[in-house]
This record gives sequence, C-alpha cells and structure tokens, in this order.
Amino acid sequence: MRKKRANGKIEQTWALVESVRTERGPRQRVVSYLGNLAAEVRQGVRHAAMGTSTDQPSLFADSETPQWVEVDLSSLRVERTLQFGGPWLGHEVLDLLRLPEVLAAKLPCGREEIPWAVMAEVLILARLIDPSSELYLAEHLYTRTALADVLGVPWTKINDDRLYRALDQLLPHKETLEKHLKARAGDLFDLCYDLLLYDVTSTYIQLTQAEAAFCIQKSDLQLRPIWHQTMKRVQAHILVCFLAYVAWKTLELMAKTVGLGDEPRRIWDELSQIMLVDVVLRTREGVEIRKRCVAQPTSLQAELLQRL
Repeated sequence: MRKKRANGKIEQTWALVESVRTERGPRQRVVSYLGNLAAEVRQGVRHAAMGTSTDQPSLFADSETPQWVEVDLSSLRVERTLQFGGPWLGHEVLDLLRLPEVLAAKLPCGREEIPWAVMAEVLILARLIDPSSELYLAEHLYTRTALADVLGVPWTKINDDRLYRALDQLLPHKETLEKHLKARAGDLFDLCYDLLLYDVTSTYIQLTQAEAAFCIQKSDLQLRPIWHQTMKRVQAHILVCFLAYVAWKTLELMAKTVGLGDEPRRIWDELSQIMLVDVVLRTREGVEIRKRCVAQPTSLQAELLQRL
C-alpha cells in the first residue's frame, strides 16, 4: 500500500507484489499496480494471489490457460509514460562490459538499503541519459525515466545524499575498474585501450571527447566539479564521466561491428524514444487492472535492436 496526498486528502493505492531472492536478501517486486481498491476487492485479490480462494484459481498457477475478464473499453487510459529505451540500452552496454558484475564484487556491502554497486550504476546511466547534477538526478531525471524499472530501485530510495555517498564508495576502486575495462575492451573488440593513462586528478581537458559525445557545452563540463565540496568528490565525479564515456565508445564499436556506422548518437536518440507506459482498464466489477508495457518499436527501432 502507498499513501499520497491529493487535493488535501490522503489517498491509498495498492500494488500486487511478489518476493524475490537477491544478493542483498529478500526483496519485493511489483507484479501489477491495482490502484485504489475497496476492502472487499483487496481481500479477493489477496485470496487469489495466495491460492486460497474457493472460486478462483491462483494468479500464479502453472497453466497456460488464459484468464478472461470483462473490461470497459471506454475506461482505457495510459499513465506513467516514461523514457525506457535509453536506460535499457545503457544497462545492456554496461552488462556487455560486465561492469555491474565488477562493481558488485568490489564495492563493500554493509547495512545500506540499496547496494552501492547499484547506486554507482544509477550514476553512470544518468551520465549517458542526461548529464546533470546529483540533485537533479534524484528530484527530476529518475522519476521521468524507467531507471527504476530497469534497475529495480524505486524512486523513493533515490536521493542526493545517497548518490553522493555512492561517489565516495566508487572512487577507491578506480584502478580496478580501469584494468577490467581495458581487458574487457580487448576481449570484445580486439583493441588495446590504454585506460591506465587516465588520471582522475587531471583537469577536464582529458574529457574533451566525452564532452562531444554527451553534447555538453565545454563551460558546463568544466564547472560541474564546483557542485562538489571536496576534491575526492570531484575525482569521483570525473570517474563516473569516464565510465560513461567508455560505455559510449563501446556502443560506437558495437555499431561499427554490425555495419551501423560510427554515429552512436543517432542510434541512442532513436532507441531512446521507446517508452514504458502503464495501461489501465476498469473491469465490470469496478477493479482497475494496471499493466506495465513497453511501447511497440517502430520498424527502424526494431531493425536497430535486431542488429545490435
């Protein structure tokens, strides 16, 4: 159950969740958002989910038999339209580089609610999607993209303090990350990336190519470290920019390998238009069914996805 204030009143919305086992222990994953339900309807959903209803099969029954329900088509609406293509593509590139795997192995696990490795990936993907401050990421960018769905971290768990602390956790592993990316790039593309020449204590002149790739104005790029109060935070910020740039160059090499040219920006912009939406329908009984769906790719987007 979630509570929110609207028009001076507190409204309750409900979601159907399932428990999943992760490296950080049991977590809950949303199966479907149910909206505002009456008590008797909530009880029926609960019985159905637990398989205890006498007149309904379990929602998780191992059967391919479709379950039919009568809905009011005039109630059809689309909500929560989010940018999906960019977060998904960025996550796929990082997986190809095996960066989440290395982050999970190297970043310490303690009492934190969200693993530092996941928070580091939030920072890197955000640099690819829309380079901005940690505060903007927490208050705006995260909520208008599908990062929560791609990474499994709800927007309520993202705040600037947690992002800043993730920077602190990331920086000590700079050398390990460089060595891994150098080796992985060689494995994937038979290239020798001399990543060890990179030094986080250098100025932003060394990120000129990254500036062009991200379409950031040079003045903006140079001023970004002012947002951080300590030199280590500045260094960690540059490291995140560098990791995002490696992901960008990896996308460029992927495109070249499959004959899509050397313009990753065109591919990124096209696939970023793929959206994630909630389709909502009301049944005859008054229950709202909410289904999260990825929009059907266009013919060009489908071709790009197939070739990549």
